[in-house]
Amino acid sequence: MGLQTTTIQESTITNKNQIINLSEFTLQEKHLRILEKGLSFVPSPRFDQFTWIKDLNLFARKLALHEVFVKKDERQAKQLGITPEDFPHLRTLMDLLEENEEPSQEMYKKFKNKSKYTPSFSEFSSIDLFVKLVTDEITKLEIIPWKKEQNLSREERTALRELKNEKTIEIKASDKGGNIVIMSKSNYKDMCLQIINDSEGYTLLTFNPTEKYLLELNKLLQKGVTDGHISEELKKSLLPVRPTIPTLYSLPKVHKSVTNPPGRPIISGNNSLTEKLSQFVDHYLHPFVEETPSYTRDTLNALQHLEDIFIPSDTTIASFDVVSLYNNIPHEQGIKACRYFLSKKFDEAMTNFIIQLLTYILTHNFFLFDGKYYLQTRGTAMGTSCAPSYANLYLALWEETVVFTDQTKKFTDNVSKWFRYIDDIFLLWHGTDNLLTEWL
Repeated sequence: MGLQTTTIQESTITNKNQIINLSEFTLQEKHLRILEKGLSFVPSPRFDQFTWIKDLNLFARKLALHEVFVKKDERQAKQLGITPEDFPHLRTLMDLLEENEEPSQEMYKKFKNKSKYTPSFSEFSSIDLFVKLVTDEITKLEIIPWKKEQNLSREERTALRELKNEKTIEIKASDKGGNIVIMSKSNYKDMCLQIINDSEGYTLLTFNPTEKYLLELNKLLQKGVTDGHISEELKKSLLPVRPTIPTLYSLPKVHKSVTNPPGRPIISGNNSLTEKLSQFVDHYLHPFVEETPSYTRDTLNALQHLEDIFIPSDTTIASFDVVSLYNNIPHEQGIKACRYFLSKKFDEAMTNFIIQLLTYILTHNFFLFDGKYYLQTRGTAMGTSCAPSYANLYLALWEETVVFTDQTKKFTDNVSKWFRYIDDIFLLWHGTDNLLTEWL
């Protein structure tokens, strides 16, 4: 783990809105106007009859489900001999009692799969009529000419289509600074390969390991059920039926180098093998993060820390970060830190179970890039839910056992404030610059 001081580097930004073109593709004025709107901009959609009717039926489903549960409550109220008006009060009391339920039941409610049940609209005449009438009106929209205000001109739509269809470039957000970066496909691929060709951090696989890893996860979760750590219902929620294959992409670090930026790897794992498992583990890890003395939630929280602090003129304000923290945490050390904190609250058996799940996440972090499968063998993936908590607890133990100890008091006695947002550290220093340099 290395520390790097923050530096400000000159940037060859092509315009005031920080669009950085590192490719040979020529950006015309119409392309710039589109990019200036930002990557989160959503063009006004054209009329799509199928989408409108689908959304109508999804809305009607919510109405029908509400009616189903209202009738269910009325039946329960009748069975209990109370009025429907009194039933909500009874439900409130039941909810209070459920706060003391077994943790596995609480977890099941949090992580259970969404129901796909859709009541028949014919059971509810008003909803059925509503759907039929609105569907008829939507169908007429394709026949009757109508105009909808658009947020893109015809030229801008052409520019958007050209950027989308241009096969030689990749358009990504920069790692920091809110820039939009355009890179050639080949340079973007090289940037990603520079990361995953690190033999100490990644291994090339010769097959798709999804099926093999799924069997291992099933076995691990079944042991959790047998040992009483989770329920069978929770196991089913944590075990995906048809997991998607995670993919890797990178955010160019133009704040490090504008002409040849390194990349920050992100693994997109929506509906992947470990998505819900990682959320489950984070449920146990994150509360310890919030209890660490240096914990800072966000920028606003950092400003709140400083709001009422008087800073003398001889104070040095220093900040530094950990270089590539997520990718460089040794599994053994990261797991050790998490075990240390978990053991403060949970018994040995439950702690071991959570650690087994965490170990599975760390050692089964595979992804697809450029048609090949890779396994991350060091660190944790940016993108998985438990990664921030995992990294936070690793540094929290480092602060406790390395930074603030009896052996470092000659340095730490000069620190009046120490805040940390994951790997970004901010401190107020009252000693000499030479002593600060010696410490760091």
